[in-house]
Order: sequence, then C-alpha cells, then structure tokens
Amino acid sequence: HLEEPSTELDMQLVGKKADVKDRDITTTCFGFVGRDSNSLVMGSDEGVLYKARIYDGNASRGIYSFISGAHKAPITNVGFRPPIKGLPPVMSELYITSSFDWTTKLWHTKTRKPLYVFERCRDYVYDVKWSPVHPAIFATGDGNGMLDIWNLNKDTELPTQSIMATEKDRSVGKLAFSKDGRKIAVGSSSGNIKLFTLNEKLACPVKEDTDKFYESMRARLQVMAQLQNQQQENEKLRHYSSKSYSNMPANSIHSLLNSDR
Repeated sequence: HLEEPSTELDMQLVGKKADVKDRDITTTCFGFVGRDSNSLVMGSDEGVLYKARIYDGNASRGIYSFISGAHKAPITNVGFRPPIKGLPPVMSELYITSSFDWTTKLWHTKTRKPLYVFERCRDYVYDVKWSPVHPAIFATGDGNGMLDIWNLNKDTELPTQSIMATEKDRSVGKLAFSKDGRKIAVGSSSGNIKLFTLNEKLACPVKEDTDKFYESMRARLQVMAQLQNQQQENEKLRHYSSKSYSNMPANSIHSLLNSDR
C-alpha cells in the first residue's frame, strides 16, 4: 500500500569513534551509485557528504564514511552520472552536488576531494541534473532564476549556455531532463513550470563526445589519485615524526632545536 513505506532503515555511522558515531545526521538529499541500489551518497544540511550501504552481507548496514566540509552550506542535491551506452561503468561513479554555498562540485566515489568546483552561480544553487544521453552535459538552477547548461567537454569554468528561466525575482527550484535529453523542465518558486529545448549538439551526442569525456575524466582521476596518495604519505610522515619526537628525551629535543640555529 502507499500509506506507509514498505521498509524503514535507521542509517547510523558504523565502526566509528564514539564522539563521531553520536553526531546528529540530518540529510537533505541522496543519490544511488549507478545501477547499484545498495550504495548511496547522502547530502546534509551541515555540508557533509555521507557514504552508506543499505545492505552489506554480514556487515552492519549504515554510514561507513563521510566527507566533512564537502560544502560550506546545506547540500541541495546529489546526482550520479547515469549509465550511458559506450561509457565504462567507472564513469557511473561520478556524482555532482549542488549547495546553498553558491557552488556545484564534481566528485568520484574513490576521491575525497572534488574533481572540479563550479563557481559560476551568484546565489543558492537549488538543483543540478545530468543529461541522460550526453555524458558531459549537466544543468544547474539557482536563486537568481538562471538555468545554466554545462558541457564538460568544452569548458569547466563557464556554462555553454545560460537562460533566464523564471519570472523576475523568482528562483529555479527543480530541474528534470526528458528521457531523450532534448528537453529540460524548470520548476520555479512561483509554482510555474517552463519547458526548454536544447540544441542538437547538446541533445544528440556522437561517439567522439563519449570518448573525449572518458579520456578527460580518466586523466583527472589519475591526477587526483596521485595527489591523494601523496597526501596520505605526508600524513604518515608527520605522524611518524611526531611520534618519534614524543619518545625523545627532553634534552635530545633541546639539542635538535639548538642545532637548527
């Protein structure tokens, strides 16, 4: 029946320290990882991203990881790159987030830092949606009433097209692409819905568009992986150094400091 949900899950942090485990979690949005209905990423009103599993075999279900400071304000949407024919499955682990901090960010499930940060908007970003057919296209809607169409194959700093999509002093509340990617519906804070048609190049990608997107994202992921590995190594070195110093006698530390003068 439709009066009550068939299943309710209490998503709690698992395997974490007590002070972290007891924190209040208030989620505002979520997205499933590709076709995997078991794994999801949730956005929160404190700007934290939470990674969770609904079912995990013999392990405890719940939130197993989180990214603090993912955004500086409430997150309004989490959207994964929909699977597209010809695009490797690893690209379905790309996801994009929008926030009241005026930014949109592109992530991958294997990274803890955004691949790209889009700062074009000058107001709250209320929604973000991927094109269901073009791998590099996504749209954002903000508090100024602007609909921005982004093409990552062309530019990562400016949208390829910007449209005033609402009446004066109204914001874009929600976005939705048609199944064929040719149209996009825009819901405004006034309660109205407008339908826009995308031009042929944005709505009908060719094989080169898919190949270019994959190559650019793969290169970006390799760079981020290297930076992430380097950061982990630096943290290990700092931990080792501080541990070594803490075990040194006071006179040895004093001698070490004097030797640098």
